[in-house]
Amino acid sequence: MHALKDSTAYPATLITTADHDDRVVPAHSFKFAARLQEVQQGDNPTLIRIQTKAGHGSVSTTQQIELQTDIYAFTWANMGITPEFAKQVKN
Repeated sequence: MHALKDSTAYPATLITTADHDDRVVPAHSFKFAARLQEVQQGDNPTLIRIQTKAGHGSVSTTQQIELQTDIYAFTWANMGITPEFAKQVKN
């Protein structure tokens, strides 16, 4: 957070956290996301994903699948990639 520079075009960023994380205080993620949004000069998004009812790595299989799905979707969308399986679904 302290290394962020004003008026800088940062890449698309997805920050993930859990609301009951006892090792990394979720407020740090909130502050980082807010600061990055504040200084972001470009059009790239800065998003935060907060997993509810979860701690530091203590998530259910379903929550883990949902997290990975969101990470891949965010990454592909911001890289302009449409996976082959998604192209097949559209047809």
